[in-house]
Amino acid sequence: MKAIQNYVFLCVIMSLLISSCKSLPVSARKQDFVILNTKDTIYGTKVRGSKWFNAMGKVKVTNNKGKNEIEKVYPYNEIYQIHYYDRKNRKSVVEIVEEYPKVENTHVEMDVVINQGKVKLYYHDPGQWADRPFIVSDIYYGYAHKRGFKKFLKELDKCAAFREKFTERKERRKKNIKQLIQFYNENCE
Repeated sequence: MKAIQNYVFLCVIMSLLISSCKSLPVSARKQDFVILNTKDTIYGTKVRGSKWFNAMGKVKVTNNKGKNEIEKVYPYNEIYQIHYYDRKNRKSVVEIVEEYPKVENTHVEMDVVINQGKVKLYYHDPGQWADRPFIVSDIYYGYAHKRGFKKFLKELDKCAAFREKFTERKERRKKNIKQLIQFYNENCE
């Protein structure tokens, strides 16, 4: 009898755990969308970046399902941002940034960290490395990793308020890059 009670109790606990991990029904989920450079917003039941080598740099937006399915493909150079929602309605925003401005068609998806102000910060996973900070501004453009981070700090040091605030070496580390940029955007011209 005790074994049956334990089994029923275990089944109840397992069903509660499984139901709490369940994702939202499709009707309750927010819809993915793409914002174009023209500021038009395109909603889709499915928004996916192309994974195949011959179609990289494109995003496919699908609406409806079955026979009424409509697909439209947009190249990266026409897209400003992509807004994805996962199964639990957690939002992630990806911005299309030109990785190397001197080379044509080098647009890549980058995670938005700071996109307001003079200096913008993104994180990019180029594949074999962890997320790398990527800076877009008039004073520095590119990856802020190793030598690039040192060059970026030299440009930030041209602001007197920045030099006065961040004097210690431990404050000027790459792990504090978000705080460094926020201070620069708020206090320097």
